[in-house]
Amino acid sequence: MVGDSIAYELTYPYDASYSSAGLVPNPVLAFTPPFAAIGGPLTINPLTGEMTWIPDTLGNFAQSIKVKEYKNGIQVGQIIRDVQFIVLPQGNNNPPYFQKVTPYSYNSLQSYNYAYYLPGQSFQFEIKGLDSDANTSLSYSSMSSIFTTNNPATFTVTGTGGNKLGVLNWLPPVNFTNDVVVVFRIGDGQIMKDFTLVLKKGTLGINNIYSNSITISPNPTTGIITIKGISQPTVEVYNLMGQKVVASQGSNDVSLAHLPAGMYMVQVLSKDGEIISTTKIVKE
Repeated sequence: MVGDSIAYELTYPYDASYSSAGLVPNPVLAFTPPFAAIGGPLTINPLTGEMTWIPDTLGNFAQSIKVKEYKNGIQVGQIIRDVQFIVLPQGNNNPPYFQKVTPYSYNSLQSYNYAYYLPGQSFQFEIKGLDSDANTSLSYSSMSSIFTTNNPATFTVTGTGGNKLGVLNWLPPVNFTNDVVVVFRIGDGQIMKDFTLVLKKGTLGINNIYSNSITISPNPTTGIITIKGISQPTVEVYNLMGQKVVASQGSNDVSLAHLPAGMYMVQVLSKDGEIISTTKIVKE
């Protein structure tokens, strides 16, 4: 738009405290910018947002960035975001990664992973942490508010080296209805990786509202599959590595012709992005 512009600047992060007025943001005045070599401090171009930096110390660093919005030269808004930097030694360290064990769903419109729990019934979720580098000993932990309740959830880790299995066990109270965020974290001593899962209150048969009426054929298929039982569906197809290989919206016919032979998971999504049907399809 004519007269609109944005500007970037480095700033300090904020934490928060509570008062009678509610949540109060406080600048972290003791914040130290990321360590840098002489002549190479972290800087940001105020017009493009491009950052330059010559680090001289290994480790994890954070920097806050403020983006200001202007209209006809007058500031009308701003936003602050934190950026994490990981400085590693030179080498060929492969980052750790997660591997699905317990099935979960993905909201593609709002970009988050989720699973359903039933109040008063035991909930278990398993996910593997892996690292392909030799002599790696992964750290594995989990964080959530459900570990600090009166009847706390438990998280156990089994396995050795770069192959660890994390198991979350939780008994939600009968009257519990909130969404809960659980973070799983693995690290190899240099790189940490998080997997975030939202636990949502479900009901028996929550995924069967449409799924009993949705059919996908032919199965096996050599190319086109047809989805029946829902009009203008959103369809996502995943390989067994969990990678999305096809995305289709608005068509009941979806082509798998370009995919290698094998087994795939075909997910049909509701208008709000939640999965309502999952079907295994064999591509010949």
